[in-house]
Amino acid sequence: MSRLYVLSVLSALSAVSFAAPKPQNWNTVHYDYAGVNWNTVNYGGGQPATVATTPVQAQVTTVAPVVPTTTPSTSTSVVPQSVSSPAPSPSSKSDSGSSSSPSGGKRGLAYNPSSPPLDIFSSYSSIGWGWDWDSARASLPSQYEFVPMLWEPSRADKFDSDLASSPASYLLSFNEPDIPSQANMPVASAVAGHVQYMNKHASDTVKIGAVSVSNGASQDPNAPMGLDYLKAFLDQCGQSSPACVVDFCPVHWYGCPASSPCSVDDDFKAFQTSMTNAISTCNGKPIWITEFQKIGSEDEQTQFVKQAIDWLEQPAQAKIERYSYFMVSDGILTNGDSLSSVGTAYAST
Repeated sequence: MSRLYVLSVLSALSAVSFAAPKPQNWNTVHYDYAGVNWNTVNYGGGQPATVATTPVQAQVTTVAPVVPTTTPSTSTSVVPQSVSSPAPSPSSKSDSGSSSSPSGGKRGLAYNPSSPPLDIFSSYSSIGWGWDWDSARASLPSQYEFVPMLWEPSRADKFDSDLASSPASYLLSFNEPDIPSQANMPVASAVAGHVQYMNKHASDTVKIGAVSVSNGASQDPNAPMGLDYLKAFLDQCGQSSPACVVDFCPVHWYGCPASSPCSVDDDFKAFQTSMTNAISTCNGKPIWITEFQKIGSEDEQTQFVKQAIDWLEQPAQAKIERYSYFMVSDGILTNGDSLSSVGTAYAST
């Protein structure tokens, strides 16, 4: 063995030993996360759910396209899924099966700690509320109604404490329990958790949302996603004793991915179909579209936003009670500390 060979091996080992691993840049993992500073986002992770009835999550077999989620994910690929056959209605405080309409406008802001100052929307009367995947309003200006969320059961103590100091009229239950990187809960666990942690906040003046679901689809019936998950949740809520209190259903929708793009018109038609199916799945109760986005260029998103708002604001869409585009972030609704063309269209259309 030559001295030159030994030196070359030692040199290679030295390079391996001292090479620093590169940190994961979530903004390069999926197109969904471009412009989002995830270092400041505290919505992912958390502790395992502590509620009863937690069967092992079945392996999900899914197909493209990818649906963006609130926190980074590298493994969940889904497609829009049509759903029929409404589930039996869970408990509600309204005999008509719908919550009383919110007093503010339908249009809201989905934001997080990395969002630019939200007062750039203050001159637009179309915006009436906001939410941030958390139970504290953080940077939301006082002119807007804040809607708290219990992201997952392990955050219930903070949720209760925040509500005690800052009561709210509308509450959001768990975030995307149908997605492994999000609340990640089997349906039975989500039902038990909702009854345990959400029901107690219900009153004549406080309305409770169902769990927020993606627009995903699973080929595994034991691990439903999207509206299939919502239907199973409402079915089991109706059979639970006590039943879940559900006044409205939050849903999420994302268009075709950049890897398999759709036209603005095709995405808009898919959006309409998905929301119509969501209303049916929610047993005629109101729905809230708390996340939605057309994946594409700024011009394409601007066109989509204008079409979507024209449709969402029609009297015929009264069952779509509130909506918020994903999200107040640089490169989406804002450019720096100013509104982007998408943001201007969203605020002014």
